[in-house]
Amino acid sequence: MALAGFTKVCSKNTGGNSLLWLIEAAKINVVTIGADTVTGITTTGTPDDFNVYEVDQDTLVRTEEGVGTGSNMSYVHAIEFSLSKPSAAMRTSINAIADASPCGMVAIMRDGNGLYWLVGYSATDLASRGLRLVGDNFTSGTAPDDEEGSKDVIRLESKSGFKALPITGTPGTTGPNIL
Repeated sequence: MALAGFTKVCSKNTGGNSLLWLIEAAKINVVTIGADTVTGITTTGTPDDFNVYEVDQDTLVRTEEGVGTGSNMSYVHAIEFSLSKPSAAMRTSINAIADASPCGMVAIMRDGNGLYWLVGYSATDLASRGLRLVGDNFTSGTAPDDEEGSKDVIRLESKSGFKALPITGTPGTTGPNIL
């Protein structure tokens, strides 16, 4: 690949993320990629195979940590979020993530700029290097006003040789309208 310049766009940049959808990697059928951007996703079932996760506000973070040695570059993709107020439904959701973890998951995230990202999938590896559960930490807190109390912090990670893929499309009920 030849070097490609970058032209900065003068516009507002907002950090953070607002929405998360997860799907088992095995349910991804075809991902269409054009000009290094995802333009379509089909699943083995219906778009409802993507499960929305309503996480605690301002706790959803996506990171990419790249390390390399000249001709070899890899990225650790991580998604971390909090779920509050323990319940049977919350426990069921976390157990489902743990059950899907051995075979991997793929995520769609919407960032603070309204852009969507596909994480746990690449054009080369497909979904074989999906996200896996690497952290599930709960704390009850120490007092009724403990802001970090009664929270479960979930961390998903994958490693690949590629950065996360941007997705074209507009918001839909189950994710971008490319599904």
